[in-house]
Parts: sequence; structure tokens; C-alpha cells
Amino acid sequence: MIKALTVLMTIVRIAAFDSSDADKAAADIVCTGTHDEITIQQVLDKFEGNNTDTCEIYFADGTYNIDGFHHHGDATHRTAIKFPPIASLRFEGKSDIIPRVGVNVEFKVRPEAYNDLAPDEQVCVMLFSDNIGRNTNNAKLRNFQIMLPDTKHKVICLNLYRTGGAILENLRMNAAGAGAGVIPVEGSVGIRGQNVNTNGIGQYWKDIYSIGFYEAFQIGGEHTICVGLLGYKSYYGYTFGNYESVEWGVWEHPITLINCSEELCAALPLFNVCGEMRDPNNPGRQCVDMISHTMEFRETENPTLKPVLPAREVYPGTWCGNITFAANTKPLSKGNAVDILFWEKGSGHRFKTRNSAHAMAGTTAERLTYIPTFVQTYYDTDLGKLVIYNGEDWVDANGNKVD
Repeated sequence: MIKALTVLMTIVRIAAFDSSDADKAAADIVCTGTHDEITIQQVLDKFEGNNTDTCEIYFADGTYNIDGFHHHGDATHRTAIKFPPIASLRFEGKSDIIPRVGVNVEFKVRPEAYNDLAPDEQVCVMLFSDNIGRNTNNAKLRNFQIMLPDTKHKVICLNLYRTGGAILENLRMNAAGAGAGVIPVEGSVGIRGQNVNTNGIGQYWKDIYSIGFYEAFQIGGEHTICVGLLGYKSYYGYTFGNYESVEWGVWEHPITLINCSEELCAALPLFNVCGEMRDPNNPGRQCVDMISHTMEFRETENPTLKPVLPAREVYPGTWCGNITFAANTKPLSKGNAVDILFWEKGSGHRFKTRNSAHAMAGTTAERLTYIPTFVQTYYDTDLGKLVIYNGEDWVDANGNKVD
């Protein structure tokens, strides 16, 4: 049921078929539970082409069923919901807090939504404009879950490829059936970040779970700050600049992750194309800082049932930054491990990388329990001198190998 809208509204309240009676009564629109993506799109389409408009949509607690992916104007992917390129967009669930189990506003993709897809087709649940000149530079998305029925389809849950500034808070991207021995199909992505130069307008992502994807978080753009993200039971928890079609890749301005995590994933971060590195005179050197990054390694519980692959650069030397991490391999995450290999050999040489569980000084015996990172230093109290790891061996300041 859609109540008559006599004017273009800047604030619209939508209820689900299973929302409370009070929420339905207060709503401008009540979804039927079938093809709710079409009902929501009818509201968004009223703003298409009005670049100076603002649109605020608030969803009552409930389930919004998505039964199909559709062609929308300039979008290169079919998508369930396409956001218009307007001055300001808010797309929010009613409740401020998403509990760890159970989500109050859920956009649920049902299996029949995949019925008419080509075998290799990649689609989106939510997509911003694909047109480089039509960005939404003030987008705020909060307090909802996108739920997929399986890990077998090439779905990008939330595609921010052409956004400018955006704030994402209290979200969950969830593909059902994820877990040990279940490798999500390549091309499935929880959240895809931007791929444009935003001229100083950044993005802020906070308190987001992404569960059961080939890439839980596919990050790009610049001036991006991520706080409290969790990539879970995915092949990659985090990739950077890993887009199949890249005009610019990631730009030079910093991307910062603070207290983010990856648990029971098959591989540590992948760093692909950045900056203008395709120009042989410009290697890119995009900066990524990962502060207090947390990892849980248990090969019997990750998608490949094999040891976790270390982080790597597709083009070694094209990225830089600072990484501090803690990692554990024990059930219930008791204690941080010192024998964790973070980087694939040859990658990460422009990063300052440190396992936070490593002491800065101590005995030779303790040092030899560590898997060190490139140019890590350690004051060996038995030897009475500072030693440096050169990527192959511990050496002293003169380059002489030490035991």
C-alpha cells in the first residue's frame, strides 16, 4: 500500500509488511513483502536528476524482501536499489543499535531474485550512480542488514564506487552458509569502496560486519577512515584497489583502519592497483595505515581449510604505510601469537609493520621465537646490541649475520 504523495517529500518513512501496527500507521509507505525493492525505488526515482535535492528515508523495524535485480539508467550493474546522485541522502533504519544477534531492519534477498541472472553476472543490492560526473557527496547509511541466501552468487551488497563523501554506521552484510570449507564465489563483495578523487571529501565507516564474501571489504578511494570493521568467514577480509575495471585505482591520500578485525578468513590483505602507478614514472605509493589490526587464524575453520595466505602486493613497492597487528591461533582467542607471518616474501617493504606481541628488547632466545617483519629492530640483551631483520636474516648495524 502506498499513500498518495502530493508533493516531493524530503523525508519519507517506510514500514515493512511485518512492522508493528504503530509503525505502519506512522509510515508514508507500507511495503507488501513482495518486490519491496521496487516500492523503495519508486521513492528514490522521484529524486533522479535533481542534484540539489536532499532525501531522507527512514525504515521501521522489519523485513524488506528483495525479489529481483533491475536495469537502472546509467548503472553498469543490475541492482535492486539504486541511489540517485543528489546533494544529500540519508537511508537509515529506525533503531540506533544493531545487536550482535538479530538485526532490526533487514533487506533480505530471496533466492528467486537470482532466477533470471546470467551464470557469471555480477549484481548489486544497493548501488550509487556509475556516472563519474554525478556523485552523491553527502550520503549517510545507518542501522540495517543486507542478507543474502547463499555465498554462491556474484553480489556486491553495497557499492560505493562512484560516491563522494559517505558515512556508514551500524551495518551488517551477511551471506548465509558461510563457514569452514565454504569458499565464497569470486566476485562476491560485502562493501565496495569508491574509486574516484573526491578532492578532500572522505568516507567514514564504523561498526560494520561483513560475513561470507570473497572480499568482505573492497576498499578504494582516498581519505577513508574505517573504525571497528569485522571481515568474517570470507576469503579476504580486506582488499585495496582490487577492482576489475580501474580508471585511477586508489589515490595517494591516506586510508586508515583503526581497531579493525579479520576472523577465520583465508587470506590476509591484498594490495592491488593504486594511484597512477600505471605511469612508469609514478609508482603510486598509496598510504594505508592499519592501527591495532586484529586477526584470528584457525585453518580448520576458514573457507579453504588451509593455512592462511600472507598479505601481498600485486605490484611490490607500490604501497606504503604503517601496520600494527595482533594475531591469535588458539580457540577462544586466548593470547596473541609471536610466530605469525604477515607479508608474503617481497611485499610490504615500504610499510613499517610490527606484531604488537613482539618485545622491543630481550634475550636471543625470545627473539628467535618471532617471525619478524622487514627491517624490524630488536635490542638483544644477550648480544648487547641492536639487531635488524633484513628480510632473510638478523644482522647487526654492520650487516653481519647474528645468531
